[in-house]
Amino acid sequence: MSIKGIFGASVLILGFCSCIQEYTPYEDNERAKLVIKAEIESGSVAPLIEISSSFRQSDSIPVISNAIRVEMYEENNPEPYEFSLLQESGTHWQAPEDLIFEQGKAYFLKIDPTDIDIQAANGESVIPFPGELHTISYNLDENIDELALSMKLNEPPHYNSYYHLIPFYLDEYGEKQYLDLDRIEQGSNACILLNNRYGMLIDYFSLPEDKYLSFVADYLHSANTGSQNSGFLYIILRTVDEDYYLYNRSLSKLTESNQNPFTLPTTTFSNISNGYGLFSAFSSVTDSIRIE
Repeated sequence: MSIKGIFGASVLILGFCSCIQEYTPYEDNERAKLVIKAEIESGSVAPLIEISSSFRQSDSIPVISNAIRVEMYEENNPEPYEFSLLQESGTHWQAPEDLIFEQGKAYFLKIDPTDIDIQAANGESVIPFPGELHTISYNLDENIDELALSMKLNEPPHYNSYYHLIPFYLDEYGEKQYLDLDRIEQGSNACILLNNRYGMLIDYFSLPEDKYLSFVADYLHSANTGSQNSGFLYIILRTVDEDYYLYNRSLSKLTESNQNPFTLPTTTFSNISNGYGLFSAFSSVTDSIRIE
């Protein structure tokens, strides 16, 4: 389906996964809590996290920015890494450059309000090892600007892992242009076309027995010309954990329900202890195919 929105920064952040919860933010009878968005990629350097609150008041953000401490701990290391506030944003904190995010390692986030009446929030995530694409083929119909892609996925390294697949090409300026995914031809029971961001979520173990996935995307072939990358289509395959999968699935459903008055209401998944949002990590690989 067409993309309705995308996360701006790759990394946002919140709390310990000791409990899984669903939430509907901004309840009047509920004490305000921190809202965190954190998606950290393996190997990333000084990623950003975003923190706000469930306050309705428009002036709540600067209050929070001046009154919280953001720390992260890595597995088997009792010393915290302290994040620094980007003063120009007021809502984004940056990891120190000496904090290296490694595959297979667990990370623990702690956000501690110092001078405001909000509970400390915690999160935990383990960076998964990456999966891989086995084969990629395509069929281009330039008459209707559609590109059919077929690929075989290898089993993720861990049974509790999922995939987030994101196809794109580079325009003449070297900027990424993400494809709008139209429909799933094979493997529809395993896939979710996202409404809240680009690409699709994939539950590998729900794919057909041959593990092939086929889908159709809107694709103007003439637009993928004019640069040294002309004709190449790129596929990002993120290996993500279950929390990432459930959070983005619920956000996609929420986006869809807000656009369709006949869709049943939905709540948003959260894995933050004493707060709302997501703290998750992922690994990714990128493959490519030339579209003639």
